[in-house]
Amino acid sequence: MKTILTIRNRIESIYNSHSMIFGYILRLLFSFFVLLAIRDNIGYNTLLSQFWFIVAFSFVSAFVRLRFLTLVMAGYAVLQCASLSLGVGVTVLIIMAVIYLLYLRLDARFGFALLLMPILFILRVPVIIPLVLAVVGPLSSICVVIGGSISYYMLHHVSVNAAVITGYADASEFTIASVFINGFFTYKEFIYTTIIMILVFLAVYYIRKLNINHANDIAVAIGSGMYIILMLVTNMIFSTITFQRLRYIVLGTLAALIISLIAENMMRPMDFERSESLEFEDEEYYYYVRAVPKAILDKETVHITRISSRKTAESALADELAEMVQPEEEQESE
Repeated sequence: MKTILTIRNRIESIYNSHSMIFGYILRLLFSFFVLLAIRDNIGYNTLLSQFWFIVAFSFVSAFVRLRFLTLVMAGYAVLQCASLSLGVGVTVLIIMAVIYLLYLRLDARFGFALLLMPILFILRVPVIIPLVLAVVGPLSSICVVIGGSISYYMLHHVSVNAAVITGYADASEFTIASVFINGFFTYKEFIYTTIIMILVFLAVYYIRKLNINHANDIAVAIGSGMYIILMLVTNMIFSTITFQRLRYIVLGTLAALIISLIAENMMRPMDFERSESLEFEDEEYYYYVRAVPKAILDKETVHITRISSRKTAESALADELAEMVQPEEEQESE
């Protein structure tokens, strides 16, 4: 814990001293990797898929506030989908607009998590978001988990069914949009993964509220185990389990567990050794409160002895007087 707190304090100190610069850099990196993830899945527009365009657009996005950056990334995804089919593009626009409005209305503090979800799905560790948000965020942050899951699987569904969509070239855009919606909302992997993410979030959220020491760490560990079990069971039920998928689920979740424990201890450090239980009452209620202080580093006590020039002169004068008095005392004694 001391090492984590030391790293946290150093990062916080460096960030606070150059907050504006680091804000631009973080938004630039978020934008760049999200745009790459979108392009690799649905890069149907030649211009928008050029690497130089992504780099230039990332630099422009670095100057956009975080709460609006999600909207900019959604607009890029809509344009890519519209290049494949206008009906699909309009459908994606409507769904993204609903997600964005819910995100703004319920919890707009975790925009970075909404942007990270597609990247973490690609890296096979999406469970990091529900594990961390359930510990550090309110119950309303579950909308970020749901919205991020919908965003990723919607774009993934477009990528997987691009050939089917283009096969309806002679059909109307309304027909293509209807086929896309029916296929997406019956997409089994999307349905059971989103439900599992919701269950993991709720389990971690309510376990971390228990009156026990290290409830946050215990909740994250239980949530990770719950995610592995539910994913394995659902994959066996739908006969989609393979050795590669099994490896991704187990190893990915273990990596997510380690990252989540480090992240939640850095974002919300607690010192359970100094926790206190308080009891008090008023005219209507009895109150039982458990207070857990934030974990902080102990400041080293440094003792400094200052030697002034005046004290040095006085001590020197005292030594000379002692030398002068000493011979006189010797003569008297003789």
